[in-house]
Amino acid sequence: MVHTPRRLARAALVGIVTVASSSVLLAHDTWLLPDLFAVAQGRPVELSARAGGGKFPDGSAVPLDRVASVRVIGATSDNVATDVVASAGALRITAKPTSDGQYLVVLATKPSTLANTSAGFLKFLAAEGASAEARRLSETSLTRDADSVIFEHGVLASTVAEIGTGGPRAFSRAGILPLGIVPLVDPASLRVGDTLRVRLTADGRPVPRMGVDVKTALDTTVRGTGEYTSMIADSAGVVAIPVSRAGAWMLRTAWVAPTQAAGSRMVRTRVWRATFVWSVRPRR
Repeated sequence: MVHTPRRLARAALVGIVTVASSSVLLAHDTWLLPDLFAVAQGRPVELSARAGGGKFPDGSAVPLDRVASVRVIGATSDNVATDVVASAGALRITAKPTSDGQYLVVLATKPSTLANTSAGFLKFLAAEGASAEARRLSETSLTRDADSVIFEHGVLASTVAEIGTGGPRAFSRAGILPLGIVPLVDPASLRVGDTLRVRLTADGRPVPRMGVDVKTALDTTVRGTGEYTSMIADSAGVVAIPVSRAGAWMLRTAWVAPTQAAGSRMVRTRVWRATFVWSVRPRR
């Protein structure tokens, strides 16, 4: 039998899709949750890295071999956390900044190169908390112009924690990440009834009309419902999130970079998914 270029491309794709299908099982939301969002002067910040579809804040341990790096970003510093240990319930991280202040802690997973049909790619996005991006792409020429999509996929999980009181702030430095969830007010100041406004950025630039999902973990008496609330950012990439409960909250979003041709009816792109966890205090 004579194999045409398209048949060869599809034959190669079948093998990659098998790998992608098993990788999807590892691609659910990943998040960082500090034991305490504020610790005393001179104390380390202890965090857990967990993953799971819809299971925040419990989830399961992030495998150590999936972690590319853990950064501890201060107002004027950017260091790598080296105290990262696998445990039975969660991946444990200890951040030990040398000075007091607020720190942005960011875990990046190792990127995976996956492939799927264009329709399968949209299903992957929808299944992994990126339904808004899937809807946006379904309205483009992606499914018409491409039979298959090769994509590099990575996850960024971030949170903020504070050492001591009154130190320099770091929350706005999330804009240096490939996919940034950038608070426009200090998350540490939030109380029940306030509104958290965040700007969504990709490669440092605001992304308009981007979709986000928001979920609570706990308040003082009631466990979160397990459901996400979906919202769409405005033309400046800003979304306003009313915070109605005390405890930990998580925001998740995803961004697909512009596609590039990679062969006959095949395109290549990058997919970043990101989560941000913060804490809300009770109203005085």
